[in-house]
Amino acid sequence: MTRKWASLSTGSASTPAPPCPPPWPQATCRSPSAIAPEGRNFPHRIIELADELGELRVVTDEVGNPTFAPDLAQALAQLIETDAYGVYHLTNAGYASRLDLAREILRISGREDVPIEAITLDAFDRDSTPPRFAPLANTAAAALGIRLRPWQEALQAFLAST
Repeated sequence: MTRKWASLSTGSASTPAPPCPPPWPQATCRSPSAIAPEGRNFPHRIIELADELGELRVVTDEVGNPTFAPDLAQALAQLIETDAYGVYHLTNAGYASRLDLAREILRISGREDVPIEAITLDAFDRDSTPPRFAPLANTAAAALGIRLRPWQEALQAFLAST
């Protein structure tokens, strides 16, 4: 297997030199924030707030690709094995608003009776300003046979395992 060189350098003196001078073949992967089983994440927070408050307010105009860390890791491993280079968007299939994702979390977890008020990003106090519509298309990796399952299926497995 050919060693791939990331497009980012650590700047460390111990970082090995690339096998050939720049520009060298590289794969750059873009993905949304991955939802991992450990730590604070959107699905766990939605369930926690539903149980604590009995109702939710969730943004409807922030849309992206819910992507789960185990699926992303598997796709990255598959990409490395191809020795292909270029820019790849690795995401679970499909996209959803935060509201769509919250509704699916509540449905899967048996909390579909919890009322949700749809709000806009403008009504949500937040330190950052995320893009309103930011889905990525997994076309380049799919052309290599690398496809991540639909986000709904990944969410079902995620909630079953945590």
